Amino acid sequence: MLDDSVMMAKRLQENGVHVHIDLLDGLAHGFLNFVLVSHDAKHGSNLCMQVGTIKDASSLTLII
Repeated sequence: MLDDSVMMAKRLQENGVHVHIDLLDGLAHGFLNFVLVSHDAKHGSNLCMQVGTIKDASSLTLII
């Protein structure tokens, strides 16, 4: 999944889209299910909430 996301980010950048990647190292896929028992999962959840919605197609944040 990481390799695919990095490849997608590179392609988007090549097409003029500003891309920011936040890598949540050590969190398993589905970490949002553990926000009540894991500080790291809660931090990841908060980061997702800060990103919010896509406002335009010229900028994209990927959370991996």
